Amino acid sequence: MIMVQAYKNYWRKYLDFSGRACLADFWLVVFDNILLTVVVLLLTGGSIWGLA
Repeated sequence: MIMVQAYKNYWRKYLDFSGRACLADFWLVVFDNILLTVVVLLLTGGSIWGLA
């Protein structure tokens, strides 16, 4: 649940420049993006053009 919450916080606060994010929040979002990319690639047969 922590990864989902970090991803939601990222999209809620991505234009808020009044503070700093902790290192864990940054890397959890990076890891989530990698996981989503792998899932999309698997669903499209390894081709990014499969979505078009």
